[in-house]
Amino acid sequence: MPMTGRWSRMMTNDRRPRRFILLPCAALCGFLNSCHPALAQDHADRGTTNQKDIRQLSRHFNDPDAPAAPWTFTPDANISVMDSRKAVGALTLQAAGNGKDIKGLPGGPFRIDEYPLPWYFRLGYIADQNAIAGHVGTRTQINYSFGLNLALTFSPPSEWPADRSQRPPDTHDVQLLVVHLGSTGEVAEGLPQYTRDMHPERFLVWGRGDLGYSVMGDWEIPYVQIGNGMKDGGPASPQVSFQCRVNSPTSVAIGVKFNPRMDYRMREIDFAELYGPATGIWEIGPIISGDRWIPDELCRVLTQQRGPEPALIAPRWTDNRLEYEWLRTPRPVPEPPNKNVQYLIDYCVFGSDAAQNLPDFSDEFDIPGYLDSGRFQLYGAQIDTHSHPGYLTLTKMGRTLEGFAWGTPPEMSFEDFPPPWEIEACVLPPDDEWNWDFDLGFAFCDGDGRQFGHWYPGIRNLPVSRRREYFSLTGKVPIEFAAPLKADAIGGERVYMLVQFIDRRRVRLGFRATETVPWRFSELTDVEEALGQPVEKLQFIAWNASCGAPPENEFLGFPLYQQYRWDYIRYRYGLTQE
Repeated sequence: MPMTGRWSRMMTNDRRPRRFILLPCAALCGFLNSCHPALAQDHADRGTTNQKDIRQLSRHFNDPDAPAAPWTFTPDANISVMDSRKAVGALTLQAAGNGKDIKGLPGGPFRIDEYPLPWYFRLGYIADQNAIAGHVGTRTQINYSFGLNLALTFSPPSEWPADRSQRPPDTHDVQLLVVHLGSTGEVAEGLPQYTRDMHPERFLVWGRGDLGYSVMGDWEIPYVQIGNGMKDGGPASPQVSFQCRVNSPTSVAIGVKFNPRMDYRMREIDFAELYGPATGIWEIGPIISGDRWIPDELCRVLTQQRGPEPALIAPRWTDNRLEYEWLRTPRPVPEPPNKNVQYLIDYCVFGSDAAQNLPDFSDEFDIPGYLDSGRFQLYGAQIDTHSHPGYLTLTKMGRTLEGFAWGTPPEMSFEDFPPPWEIEACVLPPDDEWNWDFDLGFAFCDGDGRQFGHWYPGIRNLPVSRRREYFSLTGKVPIEFAAPLKADAIGGERVYMLVQFIDRRRVRLGFRATETVPWRFSELTDVEEALGQPVEKLQFIAWNASCGAPPENEFLGFPLYQQYRWDYIRYRYGLTQE
């Protein structure tokens, strides 16, 4: 498949010149005397693994002229529209009304152990605003459903049929769906009996299938009614994202989110007791409801929110006589999905949290609109990749922006990700006329995951004295430079920062003002000496901005809508020395 976006840049030279030396681990061992020889060989082997790369199955549908391969969408007989130009940046699908679900599949099936575990699949949809507004050419109902499909087979690969449409004998599936019933009532009648909303429609998140029990039925995720008839939040959101994590042959987790700046709501499915270990992934990808599941199954088990009996509206006395007014709720017969609804698939992305994939956590932020490699816990802030293409733009609503990370799992064990390795970040900071600061934060943990310290190294701007300096929100990890940092290290338009984990004890920082000057490194800092024990795990690899109070005599203020533009974040094994 043709590689576009960040994948192509990761495989070739990007727009910026390189000027650093990344020493192999054997050289690092001699230079720093910090690595065991076996560990050095382990690092030398990294990046040349023969294991298959699950990212090669990903598609962002950004290039309207690129084929969808390896993705296929079936059945052909029930697809009336499959177009990458109607909404450039998404694949538009529309059903033909032939009574079959439409499924997206990433090529052929594959074994559960074919790619390093754990790995994940993420799927993004853009809602059809015409369907939400009621403008798809019907006077009755606008029922539709879309979501994530996963089918696991427990049969030996030797028994897998050659015909993809025929499942192996021991296969179980699960689908997590966003469902819309009825309509706004502005144009069509809707389904008033299934809602308590002011308008005869209802949104749901629903799990179905037989893979387990924990995800089935109504997830009871709410949404907001706005007085003018609009709805927002939850399943009524304009963007919906799904995630499936394959943790092991006996455990997967699926979830959904409705804002690219938020995290997923996940539920785990442990099917070890029910079925034993799975052998393969038979289906994974998007699914669009095209059969009669909505009227024949879903609507038969949904509680009717407005009862079948007429409701008595408050009686009133008129001319000394009590008058009654009864409200009878219409109960139209539910219809199958409306074939005029269009489904916009934003992306189908695979990734892995396996240890050898540390460099894959990197990102150049060159896919407009895509935020699904991040984990966010934002307080009073916005984040996007489209307002300034090529950057991850962080916009503060107030003073503080904290609690987000990019690419990494929530916890990184040094046993799985053995040092030496490093993180390089490039940030275009706000205007120097005002206060600003940013940092990369880490929680240090012992082998049992108990936190014993934090480290938040970063840079801050002091507008009164018109200078920048290194700072940390916590002063318990002392960082010292042989000479004060000057403009050639931290005075450029961008700030280049390098965080190095040399081993379980030692860390080091580097800064430079441009890519054409050498790094200015700090002295080695011994974490065990400072905090009493070595680091076994990292948690909360978070990026923060303006979380620390500047010196009182340096305070001018933090303007509303202050912006930080992250140019890139790069993870790699080994240590840069220049």
